Amino acid sequence: MRASSLFMTALAGLLLAGCVHEAGEPTPFAQREAVEQSVTETQVRDGRVRVPETAIVQRWDMPHVFVLEEGKARARLVEPGKDRGRYREVLSGLDGDETLVVGDLEEVVDGTPIRQ
Repeated sequence: MRASSLFMTALAGLLLAGCVHEAGEPTPFAQREAVEQSVTETQVRDGRVRVPETAIVQRWDMPHVFVLEEGKARARLVEPGKDRGRYREVLSGLDGDETLVVGDLEEVVDGTPIRQ
């Protein structure tokens, strides 16, 4: 196993430090099995992106959605706007042409393979 130091600047000049370890064998996350989930397209109405409420998850006090990319769920931070019933406006973080993973997202994390 080999370790390296990592320093990066993020969020208004804050310096984050950490340690990166190179593992000899795949981690359990890399071996994750596909999860069956529903997907839906984002909607654009009156120039505003709207997503189903079930697409937005709140983890670590950060709202995000999972965008389907090459068969995997990819976490994307979003700024939710007004509640529109079953849908919510998204002020930033999406373009309006994404496919989103929706439903019970308890088992979904960034990189989870999605089976539709």
